Amino acid sequence: MDYGFKSLVSSIYLLLKISKIKIRFIMKKLQFIDTTPDEIINAINQNSNKNFLEVAKLFEKIRQQETYLSRQDVATLLKVNISTIHNYCKKGILKPLQIGGKVLFKRQDVDDSIERINP
Repeated sequence: MDYGFKSLVSSIYLLLKISKIKIRFIMKKLQFIDTTPDEIINAINQNSNKNFLEVAKLFEKIRQQETYLSRQDVATLLKVNISTIHNYCKKGILKPLQIGGKVLFKRQDVDDSIERINP
């Protein structure tokens, strides 16, 4: 059994097992016992939708968290020298934050400071 097929079969097996559909492997073939194709499709759709919604919620949670960048991170992101970042701060283009001796920037503030040329 090649790896791609094995992975696909494992995924389908787990999705259908959650739905309590009886499955059996025989000679690299999947046998569905007392199950119609529509029941299989519905089981896969229901469980994949649940998983998708869980992943979407997780990404939304991550997206809402504040991300802080160092001066070097911002310079790398904008593809400029670190002295340019210092100049942007002096001109008020970027809004630096400081904790102890470390200068940080909110990722959202950096994104917001980028101006669109053609509105």
